[in-house]
Amino acid sequence: MTLTETKIKTISLNEVAELADLDINQELYSKTGIFIRRNVFVNEFRKAIKSVDKDIFRLKEVRIFFLKKGDVKYLLNFEEYEIKSSSLVILPPNCVLEIKEVSAEAECEIIAVNEAFFESESMVKIFSPLWMQPYIHRLTGDEMDIVEKYFSLIQTLRENSSVNSSKSSLQYLMVSFIMNAKSFAEKEKEEDTHSPYKVSIFHRFVSLVSEHYKQQRTVGFYAERLSLTPHYLSALIKQTSGETVMQWINKMVVFKAKELLKEGNLLVYEIADELNFPNPSFFSRFFKKQTGITPFQYQKQNFRDVRPDVR
Repeated sequence: MTLTETKIKTISLNEVAELADLDINQELYSKTGIFIRRNVFVNEFRKAIKSVDKDIFRLKEVRIFFLKKGDVKYLLNFEEYEIKSSSLVILPPNCVLEIKEVSAEAECEIIAVNEAFFESESMVKIFSPLWMQPYIHRLTGDEMDIVEKYFSLIQTLRENSSVNSSKSSLQYLMVSFIMNAKSFAEKEKEEDTHSPYKVSIFHRFVSLVSEHYKQQRTVGFYAERLSLTPHYLSALIKQTSGETVMQWINKMVVFKAKELLKEGNLLVYEIADELNFPNPSFFSRFFKKQTGITPFQYQKQNFRDVRPDVR
């Protein structure tokens, strides 16, 4: 049976708690919208996974994992990730998860947040960017300390029954936590952009595009030549240059097309053939999409005498 034929079961925190004999204090969870568990060890990981009795399942609520020790490999929405120790991971609601490996020394802290927690529009706006893709960040020593303090404060505030407005207070605290998590990632992105390794990959990628753009116009080809996954190459090029892999390939094709059009000694159909397009119409549509005008119009703008585009 294929994945498309298999109905993926949605697992709520309450179901996990029931299956794994986990005390989540249902009254407190309903009141605050947050569950937190400190110092979860590998045997509890495996017990929870085994209790679900599924290789693959859908998480109903938001999950925030603070992986303090060990490594975890899992598929998230059918893409593979390997999480190293000292990492903060935020999984969006309704994501499809399959945990592949958990190292023996794994230790983490977990927060689950139910949909009732995001009852206000302002909360949705703050958290919604994280719902587009998983947040995964390897923490520095200082960032580890900050995350530790947030988890401790969230736990204390959640369990302090004397605070009448505990849910509102927790919401503001979670906003602060998420804003800090975003700042960690933005700082890493800024530093990564200037990483010698990534700059080197970028230059090698541009060189390969210059060499192969006529025949090869897929992300997979360039990723394979650089011994990277297509997903990682796409992220690296976008992060380093601000443009996607396909934008770079298309720019190279358009640059060469303009060069050939300006030379004036080739007809449009000949240029289409030179650039390995299946036919002149396909080339003309591509060129117009990229530049706003047709190849023939581009030639007319640069030369008075342009031969009609006929065979």
